[in-house]
Amino acid sequence: SLLLRSKSLQWSNNVESIIDTASYLYLDNISFTGTAITDTIPNADFENWTNLEYDDPTDWSSIDQYLAAEGKSSSIKSTDAYDGNYALMLETVYMSSWEDTIGTIFSGDISMMGPPTGFAYTGTPQKLTGYYKFISSSPNDSASMFCQLTKANMGTTGGGEHYLAATNTYTYFECPLFSFSVGDSALIVFEAGMTIGNQLYIDSLDFSNDPIMVGTSAQNEKEHFDL
Repeated sequence: SLLLRSKSLQWSNNVESIIDTASYLYLDNISFTGTAITDTIPNADFENWTNLEYDDPTDWSSIDQYLAAEGKSSSIKSTDAYDGNYALMLETVYMSSWEDTIGTIFSGDISMMGPPTGFAYTGTPQKLTGYYKFISSSPNDSASMFCQLTKANMGTTGGGEHYLAATNTYTYFECPLFSFSVGDSALIVFEAGMTIGNQLYIDSLDFSNDPIMVGTSAQNEKEHFDL
């Protein structure tokens, strides 16, 4: 409970006077409503993993289901975590069947039959935050993230894209998001860049409505989102 003691205003003969009434006001069960973040990102700390022929973080899907036939993996359960026991480590590998380099993970499920599913989410967050490390042998390469907010029968309602510069230590990031309508789903994608051997560590994701911090990325000028 909260106890407040205050002074009040009293009107007498059209003259305003301040009287110390020694009044008390008791408040309890206070809450905020409006644009607070209520839904969460599934397995945002990458503590839970599902083992099939490969390891994928629960509620996320990598391209390892296609790489398994080549004896390769791009999604690694890493004990080098920012917080907790595990983090996600994405490694860029060469995929012979696609003749391409790739190191990508999606929230939700993916298949060849349609787009990634994402996850249920209702809200208009201002940013996607988290911690990352990005190690690359190429000074010109960068990792990236993409977030799309959507609504059934309407399409895209907002989102954002952000690039991550190389760093050998866990670094806080913010991906600014915009929204022009409240959606019902969200999709998050991380990519480890194009250079074979790149390693992108991700941990402690969250949606936030706090104001955007200035200078949280060395590549803020690259932020953009294309509908």
